[in-house]
This record gives sequence, C-alpha cells and structure tokens, in this order.
Amino acid sequence: MKTLVFLIVILTSLFQDLNAKACCSNGWIAYNSHCYFVGYEARTFSEAHHFCTQREAYLVRIDDYLENNFLKNMLKRSNVIRAWTGLTDQRAEGFWQWYGTNDHAAFYDWGP
Repeated sequence: MKTLVFLIVILTSLFQDLNAKACCSNGWIAYNSHCYFVGYEARTFSEAHHFCTQREAYLVRIDDYLENNFLKNMLKRSNVIRAWTGLTDQRAEGFWQWYGTNDHAAFYDWGP
C-alpha cells in the first residue's frame, strides 16, 4: 500500500552562469543563482524525485546555513511545516546521503 504524506516538493535548478542573477520561470523563487519551487500536492519521495527530473531539476540539496535559512523563511511564509529534500536513507536506515550520489550530509539543521 502506498502511503502519501502531505509534504512539499522543493525543486532547484542550477543555471550555467552562477554569477548571473537567476531568471526563474513563473511560480519559481530565485535565490543565489538557483530557482526553487514549492509544490503543494502529496507525493512520495519517488514521485517527488520523478516530478523534478521531468523538469530538469532535482530535490533540494542544502549545504549551508544561508541557504537553509532562506528555505526555512520561504516555507514559513508559505505556512509549510514539512518538505521533501534530496536527502535520503533509502540505502541504509539512518545513513543519510544525497539522492543519486555517494555524498553524505554535511549540514544537519533540518528542524523548523
């Protein structure tokens, strides 16, 4: 049985020129040469990942305090409590890696 949890999908798309200001599509929010999207439909992790790849994007990867603070504030303004990120422990329970990589989480401030 598929369990759906009402979570928010956050997507980010990296631009070729990181020095240029992000020019995001309608409904996306620019920050630090990235574009972020909040989707308000219930999706599993796999569905959220698929939704991203169809748009040439990926679930957000948070590597520093500034980006994390931006995302927390954005989600609070949107009244969002929980959100999907690209961090997963699918390979081994409690062993957190960024999806599709062998990179381990280096930043751990995941709370509200």
